[in-house]
Amino acid sequence: MHASEKTIAAVLDELVKIIQSLYDFSSTEEQNKQEAMPGFYSSLSESLFKIVSTLKTDLYGPTSNPIAKEKMNNILKECKLFVETEALNGKKLQLYFWDELRNQLKNKGYNTIDTEKNFAPDVNEYYARVRNRHIDYGFDFEIYKLQDNTPVMFRIGVDNKYYYGFPRWLYENVKEENKTIISQCVDKMIGFKSDPHPLWFGWRYSPNYPLDFWNLRSEGFNDLKDKDPRKREKYIKGIANEIDMYIKEFRKIAKEQNI
Repeated sequence: MHASEKTIAAVLDELVKIIQSLYDFSSTEEQNKQEAMPGFYSSLSESLFKIVSTLKTDLYGPTSNPIAKEKMNNILKECKLFVETEALNGKKLQLYFWDELRNQLKNKGYNTIDTEKNFAPDVNEYYARVRNRHIDYGFDFEIYKLQDNTPVMFRIGVDNKYYYGFPRWLYENVKEENKTIISQCVDKMIGFKSDPHPLWFGWRYSPNYPLDFWNLRSEGFNDLKDKDPRKREKYIKGIANEIDMYIKEFRKIAKEQNI
């Protein structure tokens, strides 16, 4: 029994959709494939179902209703499938760190973060030489305002390891009284140390998620090098949560001091 022209046209139409979906997914950037995967499989299964349904109707008559796309999407998400992406190392590891950490913190409501900055030139220069190394780059963002609207800034940077804290050098044109207020709040926070020179009100390396980007020997790199992007994302999420915890601690101290 030969399929009708209508059936052939319908099947070819779905095959075109499948080919387009495959092309779109393969063209997706590595770091975005995990997020795009449920939608890709949902579209694929929908097209395959329609092909089978069309052929079945042509042969036997009764029609079938496909599973709703939204429901299929939810089913696929619950399956905890993942796309095995390219393993990261060296420069790519650090670039992923900066980009994902900014996104995670932005999602927590720190809206003054510049997510457009390209860290590639900094990272390339970081690994380019052993002497006179290019270090201490990073990004800063506002976390609080004093009563006179002076912003309190938080910074994340890197030498061998990444670090974070409250930079003093951004306050050249701020009155000394406000500098003292910020300093007193930071002094009440456990683990933050002031430099002998007045560059920081206080800073620290991560106590729970240390990453040595120069020697690449930290335990956390096992997760960041994993081909399962969910493990990478989870590790960076832990860093973002840790930073968020310290920022909330500062805010709590500041509010208790009524500043």
